[in-house]
Amino acid sequence: MTNKETIRKFFGKELDNAGVGDDDSLLMAGIIDSLKMMDLITFLEKEFGVSIDDDELMPENFDSIDAIESFVAEKKAA
Repeated sequence: MTNKETIRKFFGKELDNAGVGDDDSLLMAGIIDSLKMMDLITFLEKEFGVSIDDDELMPENFDSIDAIESFVAEKKAA
């Protein structure tokens, strides 16, 4: 399973039901709220073995599947 598939799996059917593509805004679609963001951070840290600092919790890092995938790749490469 690719990183993108793993991230999409976290959101489950929410993405399909909202018709959200990989580069569409999860914030604008209402898929990510403050509680979902905390769940996402915990999931990413456990699933990918990365540590996410408070100063990295910016919308541009988590606004789309593509943005999340890119952010995770950068964290894993560091």
